[in-house]
Amino acid sequence: MAELYQKEKLVYGVQRHWLHVRDQSGTAGGPQTTRKVKIEGRVILDTQANQELEFQSPNFDNAAQKDSRGRLYVSLFDSRKEYQWDSIPVIAKLTEEQASLCPPIVGCYAVLTKKFCVAIVDELKEVEWNMDAMKHLVLDEEKKRMLQGLVGQHYGRKQSSGGDLIAGKGEGLVILLHGPPGVGKTLTAESLAETVKRPLLALSIGDLVWDETKLQQRLEAEFRRAMNWDAILLLDEADVVLEARSLEDVRRNGIVSVFLRQLEYFQGVLFLTTNRISTMDLAFQSRIQVGITFKDLTPEIRKEIWTKLLDLNYRNESIDSRALKEVKDGLGRLAQIELNGRQIRNVLNVANGYAFNDFGRPGGMDYKHIMRAVKAAVEFQEFFDEERSNAKAEQSVWAPYRGSESGF
Repeated sequence: MAELYQKEKLVYGVQRHWLHVRDQSGTAGGPQTTRKVKIEGRVILDTQANQELEFQSPNFDNAAQKDSRGRLYVSLFDSRKEYQWDSIPVIAKLTEEQASLCPPIVGCYAVLTKKFCVAIVDELKEVEWNMDAMKHLVLDEEKKRMLQGLVGQHYGRKQSSGGDLIAGKGEGLVILLHGPPGVGKTLTAESLAETVKRPLLALSIGDLVWDETKLQQRLEAEFRRAMNWDAILLLDEADVVLEARSLEDVRRNGIVSVFLRQLEYFQGVLFLTTNRISTMDLAFQSRIQVGITFKDLTPEIRKEIWTKLLDLNYRNESIDSRALKEVKDGLGRLAQIELNGRQIRNVLNVANGYAFNDFGRPGGMDYKHIMRAVKAAVEFQEFFDEERSNAKAEQSVWAPYRGSESGF
């Protein structure tokens, strides 16, 4: 019986290699890690992408791990040219005998850390998508329905919709979310990804533009991964690539032109967020299917955000029912304080820290702790605004380094 159970477990594990997105909780190693690391959160199973990476040298010692039954194994990856991967076609369904010969590990991509790694199959589990994410999002209901409809339609179509006269052009969905910081732009993209059960890949401007000679190569790689994995792309704070071109800055013009070209042929879903739409290059307007405006939070919206985040803390047992009622009775006052959504979330995190310091355990947050955290947040905001005013600072704008007139 034990042997049958182990065999069934292994076969089930191998079959999971053909699935797409999983939650990982455990250790992982591989081509982009020099040691075993703890990985939590979503991973995308893609052994082929792992195999295609180039490595400087094999490192079997650091990659060695144990599976759930204590068996040692080493890295599947070796950069030496005398080793090649067999060109064997994918088998639609393995027999139990074939599956039992497969290793208990799988190549994958960790979404949060943006690293390729090797995970133990037994430590993977089904993803629990948050199907209520859009319900908790504080956004106009009409905008919610429009976004859900657009993204759902994009993934629901079975073939090319013929978006352009040229095959492969204009078939993507590019959505621009613009507005001040902390009003829900990033959260909107995250919530939609949960609703349509797709992984969300966040792109970093710094990773893309630090070496502009490789910008096109990096963009092509990221867009290709998103297409292969059926994932949604998010480019947060996209001001650098959206900013209008000028005659004086040839280098930045090249960055914008490369990004425009990639958008033209991208067939997936891409969210762009910015708080400086007035500086956007006009060429992007025709490449963006829809733009959603996020305005400064009103007291009514702030009250709704406070309520939703407090209810979340109650479900997490960070606050009890008595304290929750006390805080909600004072929401009228809290909602008048000009904090954005991210600041409100941070206030509750700090308040939880105050409560832990008082009681030596999680939970126990009350109105007193929240007001202490609010006071600290307001003081920091006032200090920040004063310093910016004194220095006559403007919001950070990207500009290339030109050097001094002497050449140094």
